Amino acid sequence: MRRSPSWIPLAAVAVLALAGCDGDSSSRPGDDITDDVQVPGFVLAADGASLSPDGDRIAVPCHDRVCVWGVGGSLEEEWDGAADLTAWSPDGAWLATASASTGEVVWRDTTTGEPAATATVDGIVQALTFGPDGDALAVATDAGLTLHDGLNGVEVAEASAGGVADVAFSPDGLQVLVARAEAPPELLESGMLAPADDAADLGPAPVTDVAWDAGGTRAALGGADGVRVVEVATGGEVDVLDQPEVTDVAFDPAGSRLAVTTAAAPELVLWAPGSDPEVEDQHSAAFGSVLWTTGGLYTIAPDVVLSWNLETGDVGFTFDLPPEA
Repeated sequence: MRRSPSWIPLAAVAVLALAGCDGDSSSRPGDDITDDVQVPGFVLAADGASLSPDGDRIAVPCHDRVCVWGVGGSLEEEWDGAADLTAWSPDGAWLATASASTGEVVWRDTTTGEPAATATVDGIVQALTFGPDGDALAVATDAGLTLHDGLNGVEVAEASAGGVADVAFSPDGLQVLVARAEAPPELLESGMLAPADDAADLGPAPVTDVAWDAGGTRAALGGADGVRVVEVATGGEVDVLDQPEVTDVAFDPAGSRLAVTTAAAPELVLWAPGSDPEVEDQHSAAFGSVLWTTGGLYTIAPDVVLSWNLETGDVGFTFDLPPEA
């Protein structure tokens, strides 16, 4: 849940700290911010953030609400309803949110924030993602995987052979790659979630996070022991990154470089398979989400949102967080 021709080392980090005083700032990725900015005490569900398809808004679960910020720094929306995970539809018209504990999935109209459809799944929700055409939403839980109509939430397929930690649609939407913590990763046909014909062996468990490259030929498989990049058609191993306790892997839009976060250390790792990784470790808390944009990326931890401009090396943040309700 992505290699530019070159990597320019990141120069600075602006930290959004959990503190009890006010702060105000606004920036886009790469704007220079030199001072730490204090904001009211606030905790984000870091692994539940998602970026709108146009790159203009970020939705993050916050307390008993869903908060939507413009990347220029303004808090645009606060929608009632507890959520732990979010996913934008490819056309930006819908935001799916899920409560990990209750299994309730809600389709929200992004112009109003109002619920338009709901579904309830069994188990604890681990991940949710729309297919590339928006016609389907995949919901991964510790009980299995369900596929829902992307507009009305009706369940159309189910694969319940063990818990699913993550799921990713292929770029053409025809297949889904499934990560299982206690079983090998699996390639399924997206229509009925049946095993893909002549699917290659993609290696051993555990795998907790998966991502496709832009061409749909390679996949990144992250887990407790690091990241493996494989050829999906053959299962052939392209390269391995030794990075323990991976929490997120994401290809850049070109599909040539990976951003990797880990629970073992407060690091952002940028890695082009076949080359040495670049490690940025100037923050105090582990990141949960990596969200790529055209000109850079965002990393989100429970106490910080950082925006990284990979062309200039500047680092900024974009959010003046609201106080706890």
